[in-house]
Amino acid sequence: ADKDKATLQDGFTPLYTASQAGHLEIVRFLFSAGADKNKATLQHGCTPLFAASEAGHLEIVSFLVRAGADKDKATLQHGLTPLYIASEAGHLEIVRFLVSAGADKDNTTLQDGRLTPLFAASRAGHLEIARLLVSTGRVSRLRVGARRVPIWK
Repeated sequence: ADKDKATLQDGFTPLYTASQAGHLEIVRFLFSAGADKNKATLQHGCTPLFAASEAGHLEIVSFLVRAGADKDKATLQHGLTPLYIASEAGHLEIVRFLVSAGADKDNTTLQDGRLTPLFAASRAGHLEIARLLVSTGRVSRLRVGARRVPIWK
């Protein structure tokens, strides 16, 4: 069977689906069988790492990153990264792991004036994530309209 064969409608691969659903043993099995860890969905360009980051599956995020998944690969439509989506979703431990693994905190989206993970955490009200992102070093001050602010206004 083709381990990277995607569904026709949305382009979900078996590895993407297992990552999103939190099935670590299946993720490990598919990876050992040669599944493409960076293959993105057809509709939005989401990777297995993005899916696990959004769903809050730290063990899968950790496994995929250690297996060499691209930490900063962004979605096609909006340019969201795994760190951005984990920050927005409030998954503190995933944010902590991705930052420690070297994910780009200043990587920006393609929408809303090029927002960072700090914007996402601030807009969603995730104080501990905002603190973590600020405390781990330089955070860009991007322009939003006429103002330069690191938080969503």
